[in-house]
Amino acid sequence: MQGFAGGRLRQASSGTRLDFAGMRADVGWQDKGIVMDWTGLQPDAVAALLSTLIRCESPDPPGNEAKVTRALARALRDHGLSPEVEEFAPGRFNVLVRIKGRGLRPALVFSAHTDTLPAGTGDWKYPPFSGHFDGTRIHGRGACDMKSGLVAMVSAAVALQQVPLAGDVILAFTGGESSACLGARRLVQTGALRDVGAILISEPTSLRVALAEKAALWLRVEAAGVAGHLSGDAARGNGGRSAILAMMGFLGCVQSALPHDRHPLLGAVTANVGKIAGGTAINLMPDHCVAELDLRLLPHHDADRIQEGLQDMAGEGFTFTRIDLKPAVETRADDPFAALCLDVAAATTGLPRDPVGVTYFSDAAVLCPALGVPMSIMGPGQLGGSGAIDESVLLADVVTASHAYARIAARWLAG
Repeated sequence: MQGFAGGRLRQASSGTRLDFAGMRADVGWQDKGIVMDWTGLQPDAVAALLSTLIRCESPDPPGNEAKVTRALARALRDHGLSPEVEEFAPGRFNVLVRIKGRGLRPALVFSAHTDTLPAGTGDWKYPPFSGHFDGTRIHGRGACDMKSGLVAMVSAAVALQQVPLAGDVILAFTGGESSACLGARRLVQTGALRDVGAILISEPTSLRVALAEKAALWLRVEAAGVAGHLSGDAARGNGGRSAILAMMGFLGCVQSALPHDRHPLLGAVTANVGKIAGGTAINLMPDHCVAELDLRLLPHHDADRIQEGLQDMAGEGFTFTRIDLKPAVETRADDPFAALCLDVAAATTGLPRDPVGVTYFSDAAVLCPALGVPMSIMGPGQLGGSGAIDESVLLADVVTASHAYARIAARWLAG
């Protein structure tokens, strides 16, 4: 196997030993042991960069990655990398970096996004865009989802500049992921990621490897009623029809109308009513009500059939509009890339090798179907911590993730 250079490469009798800032990680390679010096970012530099990016507010909505993109591009250039920045829509940016290999294997994509969820109105222990570092954790919106994963990939990329690679590593940092994966759609449109072989995504997984994510089917449902003043026939049940009551009846049946089977990694289908509005006056029977639904489906489900079933159940007076569909993505555990990620992650972290699933969607929902390649998701953020008040991440987990990413790339692109 090709090992890290520039950095020293030394043969060891068994396992791979990597030292960084007083921490040790033993990795048993399957072919032969290699000892490598770490040439990526040191923990203090990781913390500093992550704090900087958190301070560059990029919540979506409203959606604007200008500040974080400027800071990210500057950091990449400072570490010898050459970012290509595209503003693909007003205030929306993609950043691409290519670490050249020898062209003998398809490229490996490191995928992350620069936008975050809004900070909300809750009472944060530290200001949500402070990037406060308490010596153990970095705090702020995006610390978990997913500026920590992005910084870990930057750190790995810095190290990989010194590694002889058989193929390229492409850093694909997108904007607008929360807004229907806008940046990823742009990458597909431009062909920027053609001829890639696999995608590694740094969304939060608590350092486990996720191989499946649910589909996200977003629907706008409108119910039509008949307006009537409550002093007239409408009060006696004649001459009026409440669109709000009709909608309430429909929404109460949605979950029971969905498939009830389960997936070994993803569990069951879920439904969420994210928005609802209707009526014009308290004393007038409402003639219109609209609700927006977020349905999370399993990989084998047919979104068209599920939508048609809901329409049939709703009956007359209802109109359905599909807002978006992000398809489910799943990679088999015995796929060579998935197996490699599982092996390296378990050896680097000491966590179980078994894969997990995630209920969120990622850029994989757009990239994998378009490119026809396997994906794995592994990130330092806490699984389930996205959007939480007092969002934070352990610095040690960010550093660990960076080492796992570098090892995955070095092995996948070896030879």
